[in-house]
Amino acid sequence: MNIIDIRPQDLGVKVLHDPKEVDEVEVDVVAVHGIGVHPLKTWTHSKTKTNWLSDPSMLPSALPTSRILSFGYDSVWFGEKSSKQTLDGVATKLLRGLRVERENCPHRPIVFIGHCFGGLVLQKAFMMASSNEIDYPDIFRSTRGMIFIGTPFRGIPESSQLKTSSAIYDAIAAMRVDYQDNILRTIAQDNELLNATVAEFARKISTTPRSPMLFCFFEQRPTNIGAIAGLKTNKEFVATEGSATLDGHEKEGLASDHFQMNKFEDNEDGNYKCVKVQIEKMVNMAKSTVDEVNTQLPQPQHSDRRVDVPFAPDLARKRIYFANRGGILHSIEERFARRTRVALFGDEGAGKTHIAVEYARHYLTETPSARVFWVNAGSPAELMLSYKRIAAELSLPKDDEAASQTVARVRDHLALDFQVQWLLVLDGLDNIDEMQSLNPDVNCNLSFLFPDSDDTENRRILVTTRREDLAVEVVKGKKKYTLPVGTLKKEDISQILYGKITKEAKRQTWADDVAACLHEGKGSAGALDLVRMHFKLHKEAKRSEYIGFLRSAITSGINPVDASWARLFDLINHDHEKEANLWLTFGVLDVEMIPRTFFSKHERSELLPVLINIGVVDQLLPDRSSYRVPKFSRACAQRWLEGRPAKRPPIENMVLQQVLAAWKWEKLCPVLPLALAVSRFQPTSTTGRQALETIRARLSKKKEVDEANKALRPSLAVNAAENGPPATRSRMTSSLKELASGQEPERGPSVRQKSIEGGKKQLRLEGPRVSSSSPALTSRDSPIRTMQQQSRRLEKLQTRDPGWEEPQTWRAAYDLARMRLTRTQHKPDNFKETVNLFEEILKRKSARAGPPSQLVPSQYNLALAHESEGNLDEAVAMGHFALENAALGKSQQERELYFRIKGSLAAWYAARNRHDEALRVFEELLPAMDREIGADHRLTLEARRNKAMFLADLGELESAEAELVAVLRAQELVLGPDDRDCLRTSCQIASVWARLGRKEEAEERFRWVLEKQEEILGADHGDVVMTRRLLGDLFVVEESDS
Repeated sequence: MNIIDIRPQDLGVKVLHDPKEVDEVEVDVVAVHGIGVHPLKTWTHSKTKTNWLSDPSMLPSALPTSRILSFGYDSVWFGEKSSKQTLDGVATKLLRGLRVERENCPHRPIVFIGHCFGGLVLQKAFMMASSNEIDYPDIFRSTRGMIFIGTPFRGIPESSQLKTSSAIYDAIAAMRVDYQDNILRTIAQDNELLNATVAEFARKISTTPRSPMLFCFFEQRPTNIGAIAGLKTNKEFVATEGSATLDGHEKEGLASDHFQMNKFEDNEDGNYKCVKVQIEKMVNMAKSTVDEVNTQLPQPQHSDRRVDVPFAPDLARKRIYFANRGGILHSIEERFARRTRVALFGDEGAGKTHIAVEYARHYLTETPSARVFWVNAGSPAELMLSYKRIAAELSLPKDDEAASQTVARVRDHLALDFQVQWLLVLDGLDNIDEMQSLNPDVNCNLSFLFPDSDDTENRRILVTTRREDLAVEVVKGKKKYTLPVGTLKKEDISQILYGKITKEAKRQTWADDVAACLHEGKGSAGALDLVRMHFKLHKEAKRSEYIGFLRSAITSGINPVDASWARLFDLINHDHEKEANLWLTFGVLDVEMIPRTFFSKHERSELLPVLINIGVVDQLLPDRSSYRVPKFSRACAQRWLEGRPAKRPPIENMVLQQVLAAWKWEKLCPVLPLALAVSRFQPTSTTGRQALETIRARLSKKKEVDEANKALRPSLAVNAAENGPPATRSRMTSSLKELASGQEPERGPSVRQKSIEGGKKQLRLEGPRVSSSSPALTSRDSPIRTMQQQSRRLEKLQTRDPGWEEPQTWRAAYDLARMRLTRTQHKPDNFKETVNLFEEILKRKSARAGPPSQLVPSQYNLALAHESEGNLDEAVAMGHFALENAALGKSQQERELYFRIKGSLAAWYAARNRHDEALRVFEELLPAMDREIGADHRLTLEARRNKAMFLADLGELESAEAELVAVLRAQELVLGPDDRDCLRTSCQIASVWARLGRKEEAEERFRWVLEKQEEILGADHGDVVMTRRLLGDLFVVEESDS
């Protein structure tokens, strides 16, 4: 009997082949072995001693730009060194090993190979990575293929010699050695864990867009299983075709037994050729989607909720080409510990936006329940659009209000938002005069854009700009809170060009030479990106030749940055002419964010993916509603067009027609920046001029355009005066007058208001009874695991000096307390701990000098914590204190907070059977809310729902049902049917049905709501727990009735 000796050094992820001669490794191939084998020898043929994963003549030769790795675990299950393993345990070690090994290349595509039990490990790891991108970033989304070799998905046969009653076990027992057979039990036929793992994997593959390719190999020769124990037994099939294949996926047999089917003699081995073909196919597919993987695959639910930032770059994806610049993220963090505002400044293309994106991603990782709001400040129109989208995200808006009012409403809301920590990013704030035109107070400085707060633990504002003087103004003259972005160190240059810090002196020298040449043209990170994109498209290009090209451009007096752009453009134009022309379109438009409606279906499906893959364009997640074209990329295209004036007019004419086609007149907002941009065009064709006049005429009828025109007017006038002929200047002046004189048409009742009224007559019932109040302290809930991590983090911060005086301690306390208010599955003692946290926070805020209104958020938080603890009397008492202070507020946000608190008090009165007081508060509250914030506001609908449940508690079930039905219809129209408030209302309708005796309808509705809530919120969320409890109560009632 052969006892295998495995050392600790043999375990874990090992790099078997890492190509050094290529500029970029494109795919990782990872192999996982089966049971009862040595991790380093299992892939080696016994006769030729050839390891097909590492031998230069085999897989490394077939995959010259791929890195090949293996993962080893202790699979010895009998003998003195037998090891007890579990499927979950091995899968976890694999994921942890890959996380470390792929730290500098987290989004590189992966193709997995699994033999026997190793295939099940891959399935389990894939599922674990899909549900936990926090711990295992990008592994799920980067998995592009899986090769299964002899994996028994349906278990080994009941008659197998691997069963515990076989001669093999008798022989092992006779040797009096230990054995750990839990892995063998896992692959037994009808094992519950095996069946669940395979079934869950199959569901995930079938429901995941762009899921990885799968291919299954099965054995065609029987195996002497007894060889494990030194016996010769009847040969048998371990993983038959029926067991080793997956329905709906390709398969092929190998003329080998189970033990030998993962070993190949040489590169002429027929079995090897079969396997190699499938691996090559997956690797080639993975290379073609290397960047699309990260822009198109959906995020797992929990991580999605933390990184969905409307109208912003994809914050979920770590960028391997990001240059750390000597720890600039840490430098930003240090400044935020002392001030709420930090500004980055640097030349065009320096990488300011990339730094802002990475910091936002870092912030979301460190503060799981926080939110990021992204403002594109490249022009007044883009800034207006960003603030309107944020207002909608916060449920603030009146769609017809002026832009300055929207900016003020968002600013005031964020200044008083106690519900969640936030980071506000203003990207590309370069022109003070343009932005100042949106300011209703001409005597106010640029700060009108920013919430004014010194609350460094909860509020952060990050600004990027090209101007140092503006950066200093943003931070109120405190220059030490600005950071210059420009100078790149050797490591930064290497990271941008190669995606890693190279250790090869020759490659680093070339990178330094490229950077030195580009520096002659004031090039920085953006210019290096052009070089990287060139070599990504032209893999055969020689580095020495490229250096010669740059030096020749400098000698000829040509800007090397523009020369690099032109060379890349020509390379794209050679094979992708339409895509290259689309790049020029971006330069003509000169707009950062372009809505998808601007593009044709062909452009979205065929042309844009090519530019995204190259790196010219970013597609924004999660809804993919827009595309981002960086300023540096647009500026290069503009300079190229300046030298070719004949090319611009036809592009302008085409763009004018596309803007007309894309503009949905009743919903101007997304197209507003495009419409204003093209209004500056000077078309030469008749169709172009007609399109321009149509756009200008329609712009003049839009009230929301007026403030943008204030900024647009000076720039147009200057452009016309300096560059245009007299006739052009005359037309421009006339058009500007038309734009400025537009009148807003009279407006009838809003669509939302009509919908609410109509909802009382007609309704589509779709769709939760929850706690009486709605502690919406964060709409982006984190799992219990994150809450436990946050608790441990707070404990560490409290014990170290200076403890509670440290801003990080405050942030951790707020974060943990908010999480607990939305999560109910934790120990009762933790309810009291949540109260204690809020009491400590309130005590410390009370000690600070300031108006009573500053205490309102903390007082209300504490009241909600008392309610969660079940202490309604304390909740009511603290709620009264909060309400008294909130009544002093005059701003829109302060009034909304006042209404929220008063609505909670009414619900608490009702829960304490203080019916007269509850009714009085509801009768005061609802008319005031209709009058001040509107009947279709989220808070108004929430208060109506709470009153309906109060009526139900009084026995007025029919009235309660009718009102809940109307509320649900209005919420679905305003918030969307999958919104948490809609599901709450639907659950409450079901609870009323149950009390009306309509048990079957109630049960069906409860189950539907529960399924939706678990999918959207997670199984441990408070709403889910409440729905589950109400469904359980329904059966309790049925049993008592029977």
